Amino acid sequence: MSRSSRLDNIAVVLYVLGLAAAVVELFYRPFRFGPIGALLVLVAVVMSTKHRRLGTIAIAAVGVCWLIGASVAVWYSNPLY
Repeated sequence: MSRSSRLDNIAVVLYVLGLAAAVVELFYRPFRFGPIGALLVLVAVVMSTKHRRLGTIAIAAVGVCWLIGASVAVWYSNPLY
């Protein structure tokens, strides 16, 4: 296994963890999990040039989930962080 394929595999795992954080922030404290998810996705984008499209989709999903999660938290008077 070459070094670039190992980095690509690690990047995919980071993408998945970032998307999982996006789903969690949708339902529970968006300002706590949003930056974590965005940071994981951005680190994965820097690590892998092969999966840039997945990175674009993942960072868009993190942003949209953050916006929706924050809106729902404000609407129902739940804590944001």
